[in-house]
Amino acid sequence: MEFETSEITVYEYRWGRRLCGFALTRDSAVEGVQNHYLYGERENTEADSFLGTKWAESNDGDGWWIEPKTVFAVKLPGNLKGNFAEGETAHLIWQCPHCGEYYSDDTAEDTASPQLVCCSCSRVKKYYLVEF
Repeated sequence: MEFETSEITVYEYRWGRRLCGFALTRDSAVEGVQNHYLYGERENTEADSFLGTKWAESNDGDGWWIEPKTVFAVKLPGNLKGNFAEGETAHLIWQCPHCGEYYSDDTAEDTASPQLVCCSCSRVKKYYLVEF
């Protein structure tokens, strides 16, 4: 099956070289950092899980940073399952055309189509736009 592709900008957010997430807009990437489970001050907790709240001056600095990347994303069909009105967690169900695996990603109530997802089934991260 052949799928349509679209050239998009993906905003990957990282701590140092560690990829922590991605988004379709810079504002969404900043929000992703601030809502990330590793975002927080270490001295505010006994747990060592927080990396910090500092923003890096450059991509080789210590801290959070956002890197825009232009990529070709494959458009895929998907299904949104679940009912927020009944208190269910909704899931976006989609299949990676490269490896054939099905994925179920938790979604927020305000999730809009298309949704940016990725599969790491090879050394090169592949981005997909799942339409539902």
